[in-house]
Amino acid sequence: MLRLASEVRSQKSEVRSQKLEVRSQKSEVRSQRLLTFRSLGAMQRLHAGGFPHERLHQDNVKHLNA
Repeated sequence: MLRLASEVRSQKSEVRSQKLEVRSQKSEVRSQRLLTFRSLGAMQRLHAGGFPHERLHQDNVKHLNA
């Protein structure tokens, strides 16, 4: 009986460490996606000429002046 309880504790500990590992991997993937997202945004701004809200403002000015 005592051995069984010890085994259960050991398995719970193993599951806990696996959950921590998965959480760590998810966090790593999330930060990698964010980096990719930011670099894509930077490239788009570079090619499109400025920040999106600046372009929107420029479009509005063009529309008003037309």
